[in-house]
Formats: sequence, C-alpha cells, structure tokens
Amino acid sequence: MGPAGALVALAAGIGLAPGANPGWTPLVVGVVVAALARDGDELLHGECALKLLWVMGSAIALSWAGLELLALATGTPYVLEQWAVLGLGLEPTFLWSTALPLSLLIGLVLLGGAPFHFWLGDVFQGVRPWLAPLAAATLQITGAVWLAARLQSVNQFPPGAQLAWGLLRIAAWVAFAAGAATLGSQRRPERRVGTLASLNGALVLALIAAGRGPETAWLVNWAAHLALALTGASTLARFLPVSTPAGLGAPILRRHPLAALAGLFSLFSLAG
Repeated sequence: MGPAGALVALAAGIGLAPGANPGWTPLVVGVVVAALARDGDELLHGECALKLLWVMGSAIALSWAGLELLALATGTPYVLEQWAVLGLGLEPTFLWSTALPLSLLIGLVLLGGAPFHFWLGDVFQGVRPWLAPLAAATLQITGAVWLAARLQSVNQFPPGAQLAWGLLRIAAWVAFAAGAATLGSQRRPERRVGTLASLNGALVLALIAAGRGPETAWLVNWAAHLALALTGASTLARFLPVSTPAGLGAPILRRHPLAALAGLFSLFSLAG
C-alpha cells in the first residue's frame, strides 16, 4: 500500500498543480519529501529527501521573507494590489527591489534550472524509476505555478516588471549554458535525464520571461508532457550503460565536513 499511496499522491499533485493555489507549495514539497523518506531501508531515498528538505526548505523560508517584505511595504498580501501600491512610488526602492527577487526564489529552485539543477540529478540517480519522474515533475510544475502567480499583472508596475523579467532572462540563460555544458559530461544516464529536466525548466523560465507568465493555460499541457517525458526517459536510462567502473558507486552526498561548509557558504551567499 505504501508505493500505491505515494503514486496516488504524486499523480494527484501533477493533475491538480496547474490550477492550485501557490500557497500550497510547502505542502507539495512536504509530500514529496515524505514519499522519498517513507522507506527506511532505501538509504539513497533518505539522502535525496534530506537534500530536498535542506535546499527547498531554505528557499521557501527566503521566499516567505520576500513575501512578508512586500506585504510590509505595500500593506496588502494580494499580488494585484501590491503592484498598484508600488506604482504610487511611496515606498523605498531598495525594499521592494530586494523583496521581489526573494519572493521568486522558490520558483527558480523548484524548476531546477542551474545552479539549482543538482537536485534533479540526485533524484533520478537515487530514487526508484517509478517514483523519481513523478516527484521531479510535481516539484517542477509547482515552481512554474509559483512564478506565474507571483508575476500576475506585474506589467502594471513597470520597474518591477523590468526587474522580474531581467532576472528570469538571466536565470534562463544561465540554466541553458550550464545544462548544455554539463549534459555531455554526465557519466550516469540517470543524471543525464536530470540535466534534460533542468533544461526543460530553463525553457519554462524563458517562456515566462517572454511575458507568458499570467497565461496559465499552457501549464496544463506542459504538466502532462513533462510527466510522460520524464517517466519515459527515467525508464530508458536504467537500460543504458554507465561510463564509470562497476566497482565504484557514485555517491549522492559528500559527507565530508569541508563539503558541508562549502554548501553552507553558498547558501548564505545566496541569502545575501
């Protein structure tokens, strides 16, 4: 019953996510982490769950701080009203220009574009093939929904639109460049699937940056396509050869203290 419950939960997430409230993002992340961590005998599942909890929990906290700053600056938590208030020009520029990128952070992380593409490779490498594509698709779809909701009618506030579109264009270019550079160097086919999923997230970033964010009709078709494509690619990857020696496993997490310090440094650097 455990695998069946995980499949039903993730399938429902994929089907409902395009029309869901972006406020459900922490719940979706929690469901995926719980699905990965439910089996104590699967050590790689547990490692992936810990990494997702660490990375996405931090991103959710930073985005929540950005949302609170925007609400503090405008006096309202509603997106459409925030653009109207900011358009009056009464608030300091540094406040909303810091809060807006922070509020978009969890969407960028969930889409998996570089430099956040590592979690996709880890999921496809360490999680069972029937679970990995659904978990990855659920998180990526949730990220697209978050960005589309946060940028709804942002053109009503031209400075905010300029900042948001510029940020997403840079993120898309970085994701394309890093994904293309690392695709050929991946030694395991599962990680190549993760890189392809990351490039798919970059395509969504480019689409939203082109002004298609408020139009959510494309999300339904993309969600179905993403789930099918990742399922097929993840299944095929298990039959492809691995270009590393058979006796050497490729660990997902490097548990050396120096590696942990490097990860913490990058996290705090991202937090400003």
